[in-house]
Amino acid sequence: MSNNKIISIPYVKGLSDNIDRFFKHFNLDVVYSVPKKLDCIIKRGKDKLTNAQQTGVVYQINCLDCDSCYIGQIRRHLSTRTNEYQSNVKKQDSMHSVVSKHRINNNHEFDWNNVKILHRETHNRKREVAEMFFIKRDNNTINLQVDTEI
Repeated sequence: MSNNKIISIPYVKGLSDNIDRFFKHFNLDVVYSVPKKLDCIIKRGKDKLTNAQQTGVVYQINCLDCDSCYIGQIRRHLSTRTNEYQSNVKKQDSMHSVVSKHRINNNHEFDWNNVKILHRETHNRKREVAEMFFIKRDNNTINLQVDTEI
């Protein structure tokens, strides 16, 4: 067994033999790797989803006019829920969400284009607990917090 240190570099035909001799002068053994493996050429996984396309998330929507925010959770596409919030103000007063009430009562608007994903969770109960955690952690939420008690 050699006392030489080992380095790993990609193999390049016609160049690697010269590099090997060069490193031998410094008591380095060279191990070559093959740079063009199939998994390096072919992308792995699926295309990355935009925030709007995400499902099974805890999210935060910030008010553009003050420090308030709304935190919620959803198993459906996030864009579906944000569209519902945006159109909710057109409903009668008794049907308004807390987001709509904040928008109407304060003449404020929310940042619909930059909804923040706080947590991803496919399991419903775990997602609800995560939502509760984020609501409790933030002092500026407009959430009613009636369902955040353990």
